[in-house]
Amino acid sequence: MSADLLSWLRSVIEGDKAVAEALPHGPWRVEMSERRYPQQISNAQAILIAETTTGPEHEPVIANYIALHDPRDTIARCDAELAILDQVLPEVRRVAIRLAEEFGGMWPDDMLTSSETLLLTTLASGYRHREGFNPAWLES
Repeated sequence: MSADLLSWLRSVIEGDKAVAEALPHGPWRVEMSERRYPQQISNAQAILIAETTTGPEHEPVIANYIALHDPRDTIARCDAELAILDQVLPEVRRVAIRLAEEFGGMWPDDMLTSSETLLLTTLASGYRHREGFNPAWLES
């Protein structure tokens, strides 16, 4: 479970970051057109058109949502999540092993601590609608 979850989570986060890095960096902002339809989300390098089949009354909401997902923010979020996997997770393991040793025990290398499990499943739950997610990961 742990290796599969960690591998899947890392690939999803790295994939999101790669997509964001390929986009023009913001800041993205919403610009209302004269007709107020469609909304434009723009920066100095790109203009994206937010269109929907639900009608023009939803366009401002969609446009604002897209603007909130500026690639700069996505890259920063992905970097933070990767830092959790690369820096925080190993530190949690080191502390658990140190505590186990202090109390005369050993922690199996292939067994996650409850803190590691909580950290991984909490991060993974934010991606639970993505392809490849296994709901059993959240059941333990």
